[in-house]
Amino acid sequence: MSDFFVETPTDCNLLFYKSVESTNEVAKKLAVSGVDSGTVVWAKEQLSGKGRHGRSWSSPPGNLYVSIIQRPNCKPSEGSQIGFVASVSLVETINSLTGIKVTLKWPNDLLINEKKVAGILLESSSSDSDKLDWVIIGVGLNVLSCPKHIKDTTCLNTEGARLSVEELLQGFLMKLYSKISEWDEQGFEIIRQKWMIYAPIQGSETRVRLPVGEVTGKYCGLDCSGNLLIETKNGIKSIETGEVFPVVTNYNE
Repeated sequence: MSDFFVETPTDCNLLFYKSVESTNEVAKKLAVSGVDSGTVVWAKEQLSGKGRHGRSWSSPPGNLYVSIIQRPNCKPSEGSQIGFVASVSLVETINSLTGIKVTLKWPNDLLINEKKVAGILLESSSSDSDKLDWVIIGVGLNVLSCPKHIKDTTCLNTEGARLSVEELLQGFLMKLYSKISEWDEQGFEIIRQKWMIYAPIQGSETRVRLPVGEVTGKYCGLDCSGNLLIETKNGIKSIETGEVFPVVTNYNE
């Protein structure tokens, strides 16, 4: 258990570790063992943190590393929507606690002044009955420091925010569980609209690296499944998997 008091939603069970290899790996073992939805793994540091595509995620003490186990009643094809729920929740948490404007880069990065401050990694497992068994929402947020060997990264401390990891975790969990309920009750559309508030300006030039090749064109938002829409010279292309490269991000205010 944690030495710190963190208020959590009633349907959340927070597990604290001083050090783990990876909070997602701990959460995966717990999910496979059958723990309840709402189990949250939080660690002060990760020795082998990971990001998308098997990349490492620098994880020294002072930043937020947390993985949330959920068992949503949805099809596997809808599971990725919870990543957008988490992204919006984390943006709104940072905004409300710091006043710092944070933007989103599809599918899972949070940026401040075009520099990455956080990432979200989803992992899931499905049953034979075409039902999502569990999904893990892995969150890494640079609070006190950021990797010096990776360009275009930042942390909240550098941006002028003086907040503890505990304050951020508490705010994020409260916001996340509220929005998960919203998603459960009202579907993806309201989350999609909120995500696009913090996303690039529609019509901005975008380059997307695909598993094979690249696509360039104008950003057109998200479709009803969360796929990225890019207008190319051959028409609108819906992209399910890829990585976006420099995009001008701003609020659509």
